[in-house]
Amino acid sequence: MTETLRADARRNRERILEAAQDLLAARGLSVPIDDIAHLAGVGVGTVYRHFPTKEALYEAIVLARMEHLVEIAKEFAAGADPVESFLAFMRTTIDRAAEDRAVMERIGDAVDVHEVKASIKVELDETILALLRRAQKAGGIRRDIGLPEVLALLSGACVGFNAPNVDAAVRARGIDVLLSGLRPA
Repeated sequence: MTETLRADARRNRERILEAAQDLLAARGLSVPIDDIAHLAGVGVGTVYRHFPTKEALYEAIVLARMEHLVEIAKEFAAGADPVESFLAFMRTTIDRAAEDRAVMERIGDAVDVHEVKASIKVELDETILALLRRAQKAGGIRRDIGLPEVLALLSGACVGFNAPNVDAAVRARGIDVLLSGLRPA
């Protein structure tokens, strides 16, 4: 019976995080907890049991986004083709950034996003590095690129290609150019 309660609590927490992310992206930090609870299909008390303050909720959202990125990287790392897996990870990360950006920008005003990210950064870096090295070992990614370059490219691409004024065709071509530039000459 305890496991059922734990599973219910886990599902409630996930629904609360999803609802909060959706509402924060759409309406900003002023969204009431009541609205988050309603969208999640739980009571306000359930929200406060999981997240005693809005700041705790914001921190959990940032951490959940980062954990999801680690999961995505691990899924791609298990792919049969190391080069295509690495490139698909890069593309997926850039594609997700538009959604993440709206949430992170708003939350960044309320909590120290960098501090929250630091708790999972080592695992994320190790996972991305393993993806990169596997693709380099297969000969499909330039060997003169390391984790710092990959992170800088991802950071720039996530912001630049997802800016509101970037045309979809320009965005698609830009991502293709970036990814082809990672391949050996």
